[in-house]
Amino acid sequence: YIKPASRRDFCKLIMQMLETERPSVIRKSRVPSQERFWDVSSHSSYDETSIADAAETGIISGFPDGSFHPYAQLTRQDAAVMIAKAGEYAKPAVQAVAALQAPNGTPVMGGGSSGRFDPQGTYTIEQAIAAIYRLYLAAKS
Repeated sequence: YIKPASRRDFCKLIMQMLETERPSVIRKSRVPSQERFWDVSSHSSYDETSIADAAETGIISGFPDGSFHPYAQLTRQDAAVMIAKAGEYAKPAVQAVAALQAPNGTPVMGGGSSGRFDPQGTYTIEQAIAAIYRLYLAAKS
């Protein structure tokens, strides 16, 4: 779990949390992921569906060239944007995520190892799971 998370993995985690906690906010896509993003293949229908639904819901938008880079390492700023959009916050993504807290006061997404947000730093699988769990707790409170 200490390996960097991929953009695809984090997208799947966000969508699983929303399906559990707030299914009414999910907009199901009628356009398959591989038609929306040229670099997303259809290895598994679930992978395809979660990415397409995340795009339809407004959580992800991809890159200007029409790609999503599903297997690229997730950066902390990418995670912040997805968490902020999944949490329906109107503030800029990094500020919104920095303010989010679980009911026990633990930040949903704290600073990096230096204590700073480090937006270009990578995000591990462990950090991704912890952030989504804290977002889930924050949504329930």
